Amino acid sequence: MSDSRTVNPEQLAIIIERARSVAADYYLTMGRPLGITGEIGEYDAVRLLGMTLAAARTAGYDAVKQDGTKVQIKTRYLCEDIENRRRVPTIKMTHSWDTTILVLLDKNFNTRAIYEAQRDAISTEISKLSDKAKARGAIGLRTFKKIAKQIWPLNHITS
Repeated sequence: MSDSRTVNPEQLAIIIERARSVAADYYLTMGRPLGITGEIGEYDAVRLLGMTLAAARTAGYDAVKQDGTKVQIKTRYLCEDIENRRRVPTIKMTHSWDTTILVLLDKNFNTRAIYEAQRDAISTEISKLSDKAKARGAIGLRTFKKIAKQIWPLNHITS
């Protein structure tokens, strides 16, 4: 964390695990994700990839890599039958960031895979969209995966 708080990593891990459980129960009950999907994805990305979380509400990016790369983190909860019809959450090209990481969560809100795409590749894909979709920064999940590299888990099988 980059604010002045001292965070106990073990305590935070316990809180996130409770949040996963509540989010999964909520989805089963309501049929839609609880509004904490992004926080779970940010926590997992930072923990699994060794990044530093940016201060809350930092415009444009959510974390910083050890080399100083500014990273936007997007998270998508996926049900097994709708993955290919999903869009990546809004990507704003107006802010300063270098790369976007997409965290994909399974039905229990556990990280299933993490993909990374560079700003130039995302900008090219967004420029191909209709004006309405372009304004939303609404890139399709399938498109994002095509321009991205899977960076976690590293032992994935490519088809």
